[in-house]
Amino acid sequence: MASSNVPDDVASICSVCLEPYKGRNPKLLPCFHTLCLPCLKDLEKHHTELSPDTTVTEEDMTETKPLTFPCPTCRAGIQVPAGGVTQFQTNFYINKNSVTCDVCDKGEDAVCTCTECGDNMCVTCQRYHNKYLTNHQVQPLNFNCQQASKTNIEPVKEGTIAEQLAVLEEVLVMMREEEDTMQRERQAVADVISRRADAVMALVTQAKEKSQRALAEIAERLGRQIQEKIITVRDRYCRIWQLSSQGTTIGQSTSVQKLQQTALLTDDDVQMYKQQCSRGRQLQTLLHLFDDSAIDMQVIEAYIGTVSSGTQCTGGQQPVCYQRFTCMRQGL
Repeated sequence: MASSNVPDDVASICSVCLEPYKGRNPKLLPCFHTLCLPCLKDLEKHHTELSPDTTVTEEDMTETKPLTFPCPTCRAGIQVPAGGVTQFQTNFYINKNSVTCDVCDKGEDAVCTCTECGDNMCVTCQRYHNKYLTNHQVQPLNFNCQQASKTNIEPVKEGTIAEQLAVLEEVLVMMREEEDTMQRERQAVADVISRRADAVMALVTQAKEKSQRALAEIAERLGRQIQEKIITVRDRYCRIWQLSSQGTTIGQSTSVQKLQQTALLTDDDVQMYKQQCSRGRQLQTLLHLFDDSAIDMQVIEAYIGTVSSGTQCTGGQQPVCYQRFTCMRQGL
């Protein structure tokens, strides 16, 4: 429970439990906010229960998903070190006036800290710690305080911060402009691709319609020729059949004799029809009569070649975005 006597200096109390940092080992998070160790342990326990995937199973002993939790102050994602929340750096700047022992909980003043355990220790606890954990590195608290003081209190040259911020702001503005330019050029190239694809499709449709018209004309002409031949052959057949039905007598009339002269085939006619029958499928068909040149593919091929070379555009000059896109493709 938070104490009713909240100090006036907000920086000296934990933002979660509202207890003074004194004796509670304040820890500095990667987002530069500070929480007391008990609150961090509560957060660690809570999010461990919510994240069962963080436990190591027998099937996966080589890789463990790190535990993370949002900072209670800024909601930034905080990744817990492998050794737990005790491994977070102690905020010696806040805790420099009075640091108590984290091991014995007797309120004894701490004189050193273990970089492995992350605990501040009094003289008594340090002796036991050094006896059983000889491989751990222990540093005096004043060493860390001095290091933190040197890092935090070192004066910055006048104008350095403003100059660096101005440089970074200029870079950010330039990068945003470059991003906007890239998006505009991307849309421009997409429009060019769409227009040229539509143009090719229009040419293909035009060539298809032209070829179909040519096919219809050839088929109609060939059909008329075949019908004319059929009519001619049927007429000759009927006239010859009429002669066969009248019989062949010595006293034939003049009309019958005239019919024989006009109806019967000549030797040349007989030879011609025999040749047609012997040729069979060698007669010209629609496939032979249809000229492939009717499909005007040269127009399409010329256009595709122009598009590939990048010379077809309004005004005779490619936009910068398309030139860059072409260069990037050639470099792949």
